Amino acid sequence: MTRPSQREEAALLDMIAIGMAVATLDGRIQVANPRLCLLLGQDAGALTDSSLVDLTHPEDSASLARALAEMGRGSSDTFVQRQRCLAAAGQLVWVDLTLSTIPTRPGMPPQVLAQFVDVTAEVQNLQTLHASARHFQVLSENSTDIVAQTDPQGVITWVSPSVTAVLGWETGLLAGTNITGFVPKPDHDLFLATLAGVRQGDEAPAQIIRFRSTTGAYRFMSVTARPLTVDGGLVTGIALGLRDTTEELRAKRELARSEEQFRMAMHGAPEGMAVTDAHDRIVQANPALCDLLGTHVEALIGHRFREFMPFEERTQVEDLREKLQLGEVETMRLEHRLISASGEVWVDHSVGVLRDDGGRPQLFVHQFADRTETRRMQADLAYKASHDAQTGLANRANLLTRLEERFGVTPTPPEHIGVLWCDIDNLKQVNDTLGHRIGDEVISWVAERLKTTVRHKDVVGRVGGDEFVIVLDQCR
Repeated sequence: MTRPSQREEAALLDMIAIGMAVATLDGRIQVANPRLCLLLGQDAGALTDSSLVDLTHPEDSASLARALAEMGRGSSDTFVQRQRCLAAAGQLVWVDLTLSTIPTRPGMPPQVLAQFVDVTAEVQNLQTLHASARHFQVLSENSTDIVAQTDPQGVITWVSPSVTAVLGWETGLLAGTNITGFVPKPDHDLFLATLAGVRQGDEAPAQIIRFRSTTGAYRFMSVTARPLTVDGGLVTGIALGLRDTTEELRAKRELARSEEQFRMAMHGAPEGMAVTDAHDRIVQANPALCDLLGTHVEALIGHRFREFMPFEERTQVEDLREKLQLGEVETMRLEHRLISASGEVWVDHSVGVLRDDGGRPQLFVHQFADRTETRRMQADLAYKASHDAQTGLANRANLLTRLEERFGVTPTPPEHIGVLWCDIDNLKQVNDTLGHRIGDEVISWVAERLKTTVRHKDVVGRVGGDEFVIVLDQCR
């Protein structure tokens, strides 16, 4: 068999789908095929007489230079290396480089055939995979969540170190054990069904499963699981994530218990109670408040308390509420009126505030004690203390107080005050002849005539049995 001519050799190189070059034993390129030119981003003229070593990244060039030297001495006739090549514009190309000596024609120096297989994509994928693996390892080793890998039957093949902090188990003792052995009977069927679904290739949504710790106590874990597959979809293992939710669930239960206790206490409270949000909108109201206002809870929810107050009461209440929001006062308490279905009611209104972690007011708890009857009784007592029981006129103490008030203030402009005194003549004869009941009627009749005779602003008072005094303001 005869050796191909140089023209035939060049034609063969051009047809090959990988980068190839013919070089001298010192690495000088004599011929470069089009694929190599494309790979390195240079034309054949630029590559001719360039050095294989110069085209190699400095960190990989030393081993290449040694291999060329050995091939030049005849101690080696092949060399294989994965290396980086310097392409045009400075970018790096990863290649699997193979060097082999080739026989030459008589009289010609030995040559080297260099083959460049582009593996850049493969290397980049591997680098990405290794980086992901390193990131996963760092995350799993430092995460408080447990990450575990099992075979399709649930036998643990790897588990993150966090399992020791959460459940107390040493990672080395868990390898080879079935993960289902740590799950109590009440949760066993659910967990087995989850693993069965994953073996079919499905991802399992989060499930709350209990797992046994080294103390024998069980921790509530939020478990997610997904299949580990190879090409073709064959499930080779199961990846599980376990997040400890024990304290979270306990806090939720405590919160729910507290809310239920508050709801029951509020529902059964004998006084009106309500909860409003940060915008003063009613979000809860108890039956006692509905009874106080003569309405039902649906008519209260979503409304503001100002809607149930007389206009003149609103400013005072809202000013105090603003101080409560700003933290200037811790509680608010005052008496005011509310508008009910049957009229106005007086209430002793106290308010406390619930704040979030940032100190911002979230909810306000209101209590309303009905003071309507108390107010009425106080008004009755005050009236009786200042008025004559028989005639309804101001009594002596009331009259003297009013006179002191008028004489103690200098009017501007100066005004005259008139004081009239009168009594009923011959009242004793009426009592003696017709009886005291008729005498009382005479007194009441005279009192009524006096009230209707004077001006509205004048004061008529009874200072004795049949004695009356009239105080006249602004007399001419």
